[in-house]
Amino acid sequence: MTEANAFVNNCQNITEQFGVMINRATAAMSEIERSSEAISKITNVMSNIAIQTNLLALNTGVEAARAGEAGSGFRVLAQEIRDLANRAGNASKEVKELVETSRGQVLSGVTIMEEAGHAISTIISSVADIGDHLKAIAEAASEQATALQEVNNAVSTIDQGTRQNAAMVEETSAASSGMAQQARQLKGLLNEFTLA
Repeated sequence: MTEANAFVNNCQNITEQFGVMINRATAAMSEIERSSEAISKITNVMSNIAIQTNLLALNTGVEAARAGEAGSGFRVLAQEIRDLANRAGNASKEVKELVETSRGQVLSGVTIMEEAGHAISTIISSVADIGDHLKAIAEAASEQATALQEVNNAVSTIDQGTRQNAAMVEETSAASSGMAQQARQLKGLLNEFTLA
């Protein structure tokens, strides 16, 4: 019974530690989810900047075209700015897609960890119930052992009484035998007397 209790206690400790780890992992997943939301907001800002920069480059190109030959340097600069804005916009879009994919995976992970957390809570509760049952069994076994000891003592007392009774019967039998012999002797003596 002691080994069973030790085993149950060990199981309970392990499942509780596992529960703590799952809680930590769930908290980490939640932090990752918050970070991905922040990154998503940043990529939205980057997309807006890229759009505004593209518009600015377009306006610069229009103004450079109006300036004619004098604006040719601005046209090259406007094209470079437009290319840079497009690259920034595309990079922002790719980052946003990656973040959305990561968020989906994180949400899936959070769901799995929550389910694992519920499962481990059930296991911890079940192990605690087993421990309670084992304690009840140990108490019942102890009570039965006490009752058996009392029965043993009673049987021992009865056995002792039976032996004493047997000795008394032997003594009574011996005394009866002696009395019978004395009665015969007395009868023999009485037979010797003649009554007138």
